[in-house]
Formats: sequence, structure tokens, C-alpha cells
Amino acid sequence: MAKLANCSVECIKKWVYAYDLALNKRLTGTRNPWNKGKGGYQLRLTEESRQKRIENSQKYTRRGSDSHFWKGGTATDRDLIGAWTRQIAPQVHRKFDYVCQKCGTRGGELHAHHLIPVFADVSLAYEFDNLVSFCKPCHEHLHTHNLELEFAQTYQQIFPVAQWQSKPKALISHPVQVVNVEYLGVQTTYDIEVEGPWHNFVANGMVVHNSFRYTGSRILDVLEGKEDIEEVFYLRPVGAYSDRQGKKYEYTLEQRQEDLEWCLMGCKRYAERIHQGLAEEHARGLIPFDVRQHWVMSGNARAIMHLLDIRGKFDVQPETRVMTELMFEKFQTWMPEVAAWYEKNRWRKGTLAP
Repeated sequence: MAKLANCSVECIKKWVYAYDLALNKRLTGTRNPWNKGKGGYQLRLTEESRQKRIENSQKYTRRGSDSHFWKGGTATDRDLIGAWTRQIAPQVHRKFDYVCQKCGTRGGELHAHHLIPVFADVSLAYEFDNLVSFCKPCHEHLHTHNLELEFAQTYQQIFPVAQWQSKPKALISHPVQVVNVEYLGVQTTYDIEVEGPWHNFVANGMVVHNSFRYTGSRILDVLEGKEDIEEVFYLRPVGAYSDRQGKKYEYTLEQRQEDLEWCLMGCKRYAERIHQGLAEEHARGLIPFDVRQHWVMSGNARAIMHLLDIRGKFDVQPETRVMTELMFEKFQTWMPEVAAWYEKNRWRKGTLAP
């Protein structure tokens, strides 16, 4: 029948069922088909044969108005791309040995993900080599947090455990010989002095100090017109942001102007308390947290890498991320070999817990 009508068998079935007709209906008590109730089967194809089948399916599959299932163009391009991706997904997972290319987990519920997103380049939507395997949690996290382009830029294929190379050796400190000593003459140097009993202290291996006295004088300079308020206080630019749970929000120009007024009010209250004779550490409780701080720190390579580990992740606050990027540039200048090892093995490898 299909041959006479010059169409596929599936097309015949479609119209038979549409008119509530029976197709190959067996009488009660007759013998069941040999494969009834049995599981599916898998073709044992070579890689060359499998690739040939993929090429033929892309070349000869009838799409759009040429398909026997054409309904006048009611399906969107995105629906068609999604349907093709789900159809080709088993071959994608077989290619990557069922290993998630983000977290390295093998097996479980896997999705086929477009490495170069469809919205970035629609011409690659039907490219088999543009698909990689993702587990469901990683796939949902990637799209929820809009990390598609970021992942595509840093992607490196994850091989099965049996093909993994040995873990890189940890850095071990060792003494080195001084190559040269050069006298630079008498130069100006600076030291940190802190009044009161606080002095310098160590936090996470970094030497820090209390510098609020200098900041307090700058707050008074705002009221006297010596400094602009945005040189003393930092407020984020107007734009779209998201919190650690991925909730998006908009920071408007009106909200930013209100925050600047609050900062100016804090300066006035601070000045009043200072004139009334209150101590600086008492009066500064009225100052907003957005005040800019000047601080100095020093530390060894281990302490710097530890700070970059916990503050240089992708999903930290924008200001913290910019600070660590500037620190990492200095780190590369000071210790290029150590920084190269760190960039390959640890730089921005993790994310903050929600």
C-alpha cells in the first residue's frame, strides 16, 4: 500500500489510525509476534558505519514541507532542533562513553548539550560534533545561570576514568641559589603605623592592619567639598544582577540615587558625633558599609593561592572577582611558573555553595 501511494509505512499507519481503522489486527487466540514483550536491540556497527548512518539521516531525512507529517509549519525552529537533538542524543552519549563533560560523572540521566549555543550560532544547531553529554543537574545549572558561552570557551573533553592521566604532582618548596644582588641606593620606603592597641594582625596568612582613621578623615572631606562622594563610597553601576540563588533583579538609577543620599546622610551624622566628642570607632557605626577602604596586605605564594581559591570563583560578587583578577595579574608577573601551574590546575575551578 505504501509503495503504491509513494509514501512511507508510517504515513499509512497515521491515516489508518486517524479514521479509527484497524491495521493487521490479530484474531483472539492467534499466535503473538516473536518479539512481543522483549526488550530492544542494539546494532553492532563499526564507527565508520555509524558515522555513515548519521550522514545519511541528515542528508535524506525529509524535513519541513517535504515531510509526510508536515502540518503547515506549526512547529517552531526551536522545536525541530530540540526533537533532532533528542533523537541523536544516544549516539552523542556513546561517543563520550556516557560521561558528563562538566562534572565527570558516568551514567545516570544524560542530556545532549550544544557546545556552541543555538542562540549564538544557529548554523551549528544540527552539527553532531557540536553536541556533548551532560548529566541532568549540570545541564540545568548551566542554562539556569546563563553559563553557556563561559563553558564553551573553557571546555576540554573529559575522558573515562580508565583513560585519565595521573594527578599532577603538588608544588614543593625548595631553596634556590641567589643569582644576583644589585645595590639600588637610598630610596624612600613606607611603613604602616596604627594608633591604639590594635596593631597589625594576620588573617588567612595575610598581614593586614587597621586603616579606618584615614578613611574617617575622607568622610569629613566629603562634607567640606574636598572629595566627591563617589570617591569615598562605592555603589554598583545601574544594571541587572542576580543573587547566589540565581534570582535576578534590577538596580535602577532611582535606587542608586537614594543610596547616595543615604551615604551623604551617614557622613553628616558621623561629623556630628565627632564634633560632640565621640571616639572614631564609636561614631563610625553610622557609616554605611559601602565606604571604600584602603588596605595593605602581604603573604607568600601559598597564602595568595588560598585567597584566589576562595575569592576568585565565577559566582562571587563582581567587586571581589575584579579584585582577584587584578591580584592574579600581579601573581603572574611575580611568579610566572607557579602562576601557570595554578591557572591550569586550580584557577576558578570551583563555585560557591548556594
